[in-house]
Amino acid sequence: MIIMAVSSTNLYSETWTTVRDLIEDNVTDPKTNLASSPRKWVYTNFPDLSTRGFTGFPLIIVNPVEITDGYLLLNDTQREDSPLVKVEVWDEFTNGMGGLDSLSNSMISILRKASSITTLQTANLFYPKISSSNVVDTVVDNKRLLSRAFIVTMKTQTVLQ
Repeated sequence: MIIMAVSSTNLYSETWTTVRDLIEDNVTDPKTNLASSPRKWVYTNFPDLSTRGFTGFPLIIVNPVEITDGYLLLNDTQREDSPLVKVEVWDEFTNGMGGLDSLSNSMISILRKASSITTLQTANLFYPKISSSNVVDTVVDNKRLLSRAFIVTMKTQTVLQ
């Protein structure tokens, strides 16, 4: 994984890319039993389930980044911002909560690992705070699906241009 530092000119794109790459490279795809799975299972938004390219559940969605403007620092030359990334895990309700919980356990474990925190720091993303939602039970295209969202909030300091 090539890591670019998050700056004021790439705050959205590099924050998203760093989090997506962390997940794609480290979370094991339950269908292939591989991290860095050749199967398309990490998305930017909910996929069209009716297309030929859809490879099934489970899947992960790394949503676009949200930014909360922060404080000016060092004589107004730097800004501390708070990027937030919402990551959703989805699975079919075929074995109850087991599949979703297993994927959720893997997700939280990867996001809390020291090596993941080091990766974030290398990208100028600090103090990750992770929270999760309740499970949502819904029906899409006649399939009963379960989902859980993880909210990853970080801090970054960028030089004002």
